[in-house]
Amino acid sequence: MRKEVVFAIIAGISLGLLFAFGSWKVAQIIKKKNLNQNITSQINELPKSIKNTIAFSVDYPENNSTLGTNLVKITGSNTPSLPVIISTPTKDHLTKADLNGKFEAEVALSTAINSIIITNFDENKKLNLIYWKNEIVNPKSYIGTITDITDKTVQIRSRSGEIQQAKIEEDAKIYNSLKDNQEIKQQDLAIGDFIIAIGDINGNKVLKAQIIITAIDFKEENNLEFTKGKFVKATSKDMTIVLDSGEEKVILLPKSWDGPNTKELKPNQNIITVSIKTAETSTLRTLFTDVE
Repeated sequence: MRKEVVFAIIAGISLGLLFAFGSWKVAQIIKKKNLNQNITSQINELPKSIKNTIAFSVDYPENNSTLGTNLVKITGSNTPSLPVIISTPTKDHLTKADLNGKFEAEVALSTAINSIIITNFDENKKLNLIYWKNEIVNPKSYIGTITDITDKTVQIRSRSGEIQQAKIEEDAKIYNSLKDNQEIKQQDLAIGDFIIAIGDINGNKVLKAQIIITAIDFKEENNLEFTKGKFVKATSKDMTIVLDSGEEKVILLPKSWDGPNTKELKPNQNIITVSIKTAETSTLRTLFTDVE
């Protein structure tokens, strides 16, 4: 009888341990499942702006592109439904990314160099585009200051300091953009001139210049300020807005600007502004009210 009792006790203990282990294992599985469901639920509850964030980029055209038409469609990527401003030297364009995170806007270029700024209000992208009407297939350009010149070549120092060589083709045309694009002669070029040389680049990275344009050295520094917020009030001299950060900002009003009159604005209305910024002031250039 003692053996039977011992076996019964051992069997009971074994069954108890097995049951306890099974219960613990089931509890762990349920706990893990609930945790996964909780994490999934939290992810689904994240704001769309976090879940669908897309890196801000400009896809077309490339920086320093040379174009033969004054109209160009600038495309890029950004977080869906968020606004993007594209600013040329003379005009500001408001667009926004679609549900796939793609944005685009057609802008008009001025002759010679166009320094363009694209912003999503968190980050600015700079794009330098050269427009000159020409029939060159896939034109390239060197931009910079003449450091040496001969009968057939010019040596150019780019804005980054790189030394570039351009061969002046026999039928090359040379223009002075400072004098209504008047055609000039090669001997009118001088060391120190800031030029744009347009043509084809050979395997030795020598540009075969078919067009040379003298121009003013453009400034890349950003003197434009982009703000997004709510309208508070306006006087005849300035306008006050509350930025998304909660900070109040005063923007000076010139005699004229692109966009509606401030009298048409309502308190707490969402607006976007582009201003010309100096060390101490911001002066309105463009006012957008079509802001979601």
